[in-house]
Amino acid sequence: MNGRLTNYTVHYRRLELGELPADCPPGLAGDSGGGSSTSRFLLATKTPALTAVIGGGFGRDRLRTMSDYQLRVIPANAVGEGPPACAVARTLGSAPMSPPSEVRCQAEGEDRVRVTWTEPPQKSLNGRLVAYQLQYMQAADLVGQDESSAVEVEISGQQRHHVILGLSPFTNYSVSVSVSNSKGRSPLSRPAAFCRTHSSAPIPPADIRPFGANSSAVALAWRQTDRPNGELLRYDLQARCDGGLSDAGNFSKLMPVAPPHRTMVLINGIQVGALCRFRVRAVNTQLIGDFGPWVLFTPTEGTQPLRVASLPSASRVARGSSLTLDCSIVGDGSHEAQWQGPPVDSSKKQVLSNGSLLIESAQSSGQYSCVTADSSDHISHSVEVFNPDLRPTPSPPQLLPGRVTLTSLEILWRLSGTQAGPAASVATREGARLTELELRYTNLHNGETESRTLDLHPGNRSHLLDPVACGSAVEFRARVVNAFGLRSAFAGPLRMRAPGAAPSPAVSAVTGSGLVVRETALGDVVLNLTAAFLPGLGCPAERFFVYATGRSSDASIVAAVFDGDNGSGSSLRLTAGRLLSLAHNLRLPLTRQSRLRLRVVAGNAAGNSTTPALLDVALRRHRHPWPLGQVAEMAAAVAMLAPTGKSRRLS
Repeated sequence: MNGRLTNYTVHYRRLELGELPADCPPGLAGDSGGGSSTSRFLLATKTPALTAVIGGGFGRDRLRTMSDYQLRVIPANAVGEGPPACAVARTLGSAPMSPPSEVRCQAEGEDRVRVTWTEPPQKSLNGRLVAYQLQYMQAADLVGQDESSAVEVEISGQQRHHVILGLSPFTNYSVSVSVSNSKGRSPLSRPAAFCRTHSSAPIPPADIRPFGANSSAVALAWRQTDRPNGELLRYDLQARCDGGLSDAGNFSKLMPVAPPHRTMVLINGIQVGALCRFRVRAVNTQLIGDFGPWVLFTPTEGTQPLRVASLPSASRVARGSSLTLDCSIVGDGSHEAQWQGPPVDSSKKQVLSNGSLLIESAQSSGQYSCVTADSSDHISHSVEVFNPDLRPTPSPPQLLPGRVTLTSLEILWRLSGTQAGPAASVATREGARLTELELRYTNLHNGETESRTLDLHPGNRSHLLDPVACGSAVEFRARVVNAFGLRSAFAGPLRMRAPGAAPSPAVSAVTGSGLVVRETALGDVVLNLTAAFLPGLGCPAERFFVYATGRSSDASIVAAVFDGDNGSGSSLRLTAGRLLSLAHNLRLPLTRQSRLRLRVVAGNAAGNSTTPALLDVALRRHRHPWPLGQVAEMAAAVAMLAPTGKSRRLS
């Protein structure tokens, strides 16, 4: 390296379409429309490497999207410049426009499916393909636009297939794929691919309960299995009694119980005092499940109390639909069921022979209780009746952070469902369909708030905010709108920040010498502001504040406010007259020994940084000083770090 590096000089030029780059040419002079430029970057004391931001500004400094640029980097130390190095880089345009195509899935077992797809057209990628995002969920959730349980897997951009593991048996899944570059992602592929996993053995039913029907019979009730893992065919009941049935000795029997919706069976002929065990398993059309745990029961001699041999339930039904509530009564005595609960038109209900209540047109929500004739036992069924024509208010979406670059932020969202429900009318389901997303975002650096209404066309689940100032923090909120025009509550806030840090003082700024380019014969001072500060994690200064103070005073005033230009050579001239005006406002005596001390504050969206040392400037008399008090008028500009406006040259 032949000594410590002090700076790099970077030349860059945009290559025309089809133009081949030269082999590290000595100069990169380009067109006059902002296609070429030069930047100089100083090295901090302990910086092993330097990341420079080329472009990212406005006007002449902003690079063209989706364009190739040839870069020439020249290192330098105190002796001079070293040999250059060259490279070619391409700017990105935006997120990819088109998702992958030909998305297919095929079940490979009871818990896995294989997904394949085709890469989207190269011209739609807007840059280099980075990765694919595969999203899957149960198909019923997709129909209801409820993506809250969706699972996303990121896959290398080199792959065109993926095997999803850990799925539920005999379940329909929807699968979609998107593609991303370094900026963001494309919409999800639509229509989604659907596939169903293979069957597996059903799990046993739960909550098995025995009831004494009389001294020689037992009623056994259980809940439906919640995972049949296939098309349910029947239940098998296994009973074992020590002492047997009707004095027949030990008893063991397997009894098919059909149809599959039946969940109560009466077993007769059990000997009084026999220790009996019962267990149940489910059977689907493909496989036989395992038995559940044994439950014990011993019939006793004498009168058996009346019991409700059914289990409580909870139902949600559309108004006007029919509903059957189960109630089987066993024991010695009347088996007539007594029903209590919300009033039901007598012409719209009837108690069936097995004690169950049939409601032909459900109208009222509430607790419906079945009570034995002697009121010794009861169960309650919870019923919620909803209006199938009621226009539902959608739920807020879920906001998620996406890709982050120096100049852009990607916001993602997932829908939380229409809230219409499968029993809603066709018109209600259509009107509840989510159609738009209203996105609001606030730049916490300058307080500006903007809103956008985005079409929720199939697969649109992201938005790219570009450009944003590096280091800026942005707060997002969003709500969805359905076809009825009803809006959800706002989701959020979600805060995201673009990479970047406050500018850091350069090596030369520590001593103060790097601030001065020259002092003219007339006493003017020219400050090299760019040379005094390095970009903070690639984030250049947006604005400079120059403060002046007396040599023996702590009081300071604003000498200048100057807009940065992303590192391409900001400089500020303070004329002798200007310096005298500052001295007057600071009430300094104008003698040959009078001096001003200057310090510079550089800031961007990520924060501020100040030169560690003050710069002493000698005062010289000037025939045309600035009007007194004119400098003080700029003090109000310090209230905000980066208001927009034109750069000022003070003379």
